[in-house]
Amino acid sequence: MTVQAQNSTGITMAMAVSTFDFTIVNATPPNITREALKTSHMTTVGYHTYIAAQLIEGGEATVVIQFDPGAEPPMDQPAETFTMTFPNGETWQFDGFLTGYAGSADLETVMQATVTIKVADDITISS
Repeated sequence: MTVQAQNSTGITMAMAVSTFDFTIVNATPPNITREALKTSHMTTVGYHTYIAAQLIEGGEATVVIQFDPGAEPPMDQPAETFTMTFPNGETWQFDGFLTGYAGSADLETVMQATVTIKVADDITISS
């Protein structure tokens, strides 16, 4: 399979319920992981042995946005559907909720905020 390089300009993220409006500066899709369960025992020789865990961890997604000090992020809301759309039209859709919102305002720069979203369920990747 040949992977085609893509420019990230144009990534968007939409929230299904909240009306929190934001402009993305930088986006990091969810960091999907799965545990390795050690199966080594007292007679194992050479290398440790492992099996893959059955459950997958959806991790977190982060977006750096243009910070609006007057906008209230939906920190107290339950999980809702997030859709991250990439420039080629492919999407990552997942239920999640905000776990972090940190603004920054450095001298002579555009104010930004980092929004952290905890993935609460499956991630659907579609093209």
